[in-house]
Amino acid sequence: MRVIHVISSLAAKHGGTPRACLGFADAMARRGHTVVVCASDVNMPDGDAEISLIRDGADGKASTRVYRAQLGRPFNLSIGLARGLVCAIRQADIVHVHSLYLYHDWVAGTLCRWFGVPYLISAHGCLVPTYWSRHRRRKRLVECAFQNGMSRRAAAFHFMTEDERAKSLSRVHGRPGYVVPLGVFSERYRRALSPRRGAAGRILFLGRLHPFKGADILVEAFSKIASNRDVELVLAGPDYGAEGALKRRVETLGLAKRVVFAGMLSGEAKLAALRNADVFVLPSHSENFGISVIEALAAKLPVVISDRVGVQEDIAAAGAGVVTSLDPRDVAKGIARVLDNPDATARMVEAGYWLVREKYDWAAIGAQLERVYEQVIAERAGRSGRRADSRLTQSPPGRARLSSS
Repeated sequence: MRVIHVISSLAAKHGGTPRACLGFADAMARRGHTVVVCASDVNMPDGDAEISLIRDGADGKASTRVYRAQLGRPFNLSIGLARGLVCAIRQADIVHVHSLYLYHDWVAGTLCRWFGVPYLISAHGCLVPTYWSRHRRRKRLVECAFQNGMSRRAAAFHFMTEDERAKSLSRVHGRPGYVVPLGVFSERYRRALSPRRGAAGRILFLGRLHPFKGADILVEAFSKIASNRDVELVLAGPDYGAEGALKRRVETLGLAKRVVFAGMLSGEAKLAALRNADVFVLPSHSENFGISVIEALAAKLPVVISDRVGVQEDIAAAGAGVVTSLDPRDVAKGIARVLDNPDATARMVEAGYWLVREKYDWAAIGAQLERVYEQVIAERAGRSGRRADSRLTQSPPGRARLSSS
């Protein structure tokens, strides 16, 4: 089949959404389908170099088409993207649209309606109450302008977890919702495998330095751990408004020599960070999925996550990590449990590794997504056939009713 992915931008600084888009696209390309990703160049000064930063080791890569934007946030206007989508969508079997409330949503939804192509929307957490309620006035205007209509005409919505689906269903206008998780190409993370150092540990946080990510909670937890252990904290990720406050708090706690602000890591640098860490911690206030957790598990790194991270139920059920509350004392206890119990931690790590191989590898996820696309296309074809039959069997004024019998 011919699949078109549409996203506002593939810039690495936008984190999980571009990575998810390229991951789904590359996974389908590996399965032999023709896949094209269309995006604007907002926040992408290095073009293809930016895309390579967030590609997760795919060998059967989807093709990408990046078009110049005339206007950045909040709508990311790109006339070139609109023109490119005219050609791409009219030849597509299905279109997969990523995120909501932006120019690319309006263009893709409009063109799919014109050309009769079914489209699937990945909300990427936008419909979960925590995020849906942010900037509500602006979003309400966009909903009235086009987003509600686009959502109603969608063939289906795609969610990353059952929790996201449950929290979003009241906002999908009655459209069906499919759950397909994110993943990694797990063979790539073999290069990050190495023996851990044990009780003298390096604690790794890998994600945006945003208030929602809970790095402040981790700093407080680290201050409790650092009082009686030889440990180091690495905060790796781009600044999204929290770095200044974090640095000030680290200074106040007298931990400046034991906390490293590594900036955004990608490619080999990220693999090295995973390889050199002893425990991965993500005490997020709200995390739709948590792809960095899956990366850590693939690298056989023990994980400590909050009960607000989307994958926490799978982690707990598999015994693949420690799930805590948002209380820094609880997070500190979770870290200590990992560092002080090497035998139990080894079992946890092995369980996490196999959880990734069986459920979160792109090979398995590509097969799931393929089935979803096939079902959406078949349902659209069935509805089109029923409408055609209905037109044939209706009785226009002054004419006999046609029937197949």
